[in-house]
Amino acid sequence: MWSDTDTVAPPGFLDVMRQELMDGHTGLVTCPYVVRNVESGPMMLEALFANMEFYPGVLFCGRTSLVQFGLGAGMMFPAARFRERVKWESLGARLADDNALGRALAPMKVSRVTMETQASNRTGRMPSTIICAGRRRYAGVRRPVTRVWPS
Repeated sequence: MWSDTDTVAPPGFLDVMRQELMDGHTGLVTCPYVVRNVESGPMMLEALFANMEFYPGVLFCGRTSLVQFGLGAGMMFPAARFRERVKWESLGARLADDNALGRALAPMKVSRVTMETQASNRTGRMPSTIICAGRRRYAGVRRPVTRVWPS
């Protein structure tokens, strides 16, 4: 399981993704995401784009072979396939490791699972979740999903 640290996973997501991965034709399963908990006006723009254009587009294109990249919100793949096809040393130097993983571990599939993230401006900067996630990726730091859907 590979995930950005700012995503929240719904209950049972591991079981669903594991079943989708085990179909025998898939090398990587990736999860789309939506933005929740918008705290300011500027962050609403990010949420509008993600929820009204990006998310439906990924779902639509996921029905075809048009999505050929992983989405950092959540990716699952066999460890042996990762060791065989991906060079760990070069992955941390990439800004878009999710894109590189999707291409290296193809064929891929868009999961039925939808992750959530939030737009936040607590840092005082323009903290796009995409930019923040990119900084973590560039540093080569990855962490597992840290929270599970609030009960």
